[in-house]
Amino acid sequence: MTGTVLVVENEVLTQRLVSAVVEFCGFTPRMTENSRACLDVLNHGLEPVLILVDLEMPTVKGVEFLTALKPFSIDERCPIVVFTANNHENTIMEAIRLGADDVVVKPFKTIDLAHRIKELTYVIEESELQALLHNLHIHEDHLHDAPSLHHRVGPSFNLFPFAVANQRMCVAIPRGMSPQVVARISLKELRSQISIFRSCTSGWRKVWPRSSKMAVRLPKAG
Repeated sequence: MTGTVLVVENEVLTQRLVSAVVEFCGFTPRMTENSRACLDVLNHGLEPVLILVDLEMPTVKGVEFLTALKPFSIDERCPIVVFTANNHENTIMEAIRLGADDVVVKPFKTIDLAHRIKELTYVIEESELQALLHNLHIHEDHLHDAPSLHHRVGPSFNLFPFAVANQRMCVAIPRGMSPQVVARISLKELRSQISIFRSCTSGWRKVWPRSSKMAVRLPKAG
């Protein structure tokens, strides 16, 4: 895997620990010491694969940072994981309500953080798509645990569940088209026709095609 994980953390020891975990997961860490600096980095065009942000930050609080990204849907931005030393249920639920995909309570185990990073940054290789599509035959209109996913893809798509390396996934294909038909079109056209989702801790997340919209043009801080 490649890409940058944007980290918003002002504690030096935590910076070092998180950097080591991010590199272990195959990504390049980009450190910022507060949320305002993170917004500036995004304004300058960085498209991270994941953002890790501490809720208890100086300058711009983590909650304010999440609020600034709230207008962008889950499919228009990279995943966001928040750190907090406050494990109160209200704090965690507020972070999720504001758009966090997961919450890590300090102190945390490095293996747990690595698992969450890998889970939220999972991608499916384009070279696997056509073979995968050829082997799909049965769609499921009513995935019992995915009402929000049905709402996101809309009524004009069928959902075809499948699994890759023990990952529970599904592909949304336009009604009237079979997986075998879409497998024969070019990758460029395929990007505009189908979407692939993976089930993870925070729900169903789009993993293909990846959005390029995280170069967020937010107002410059200051």
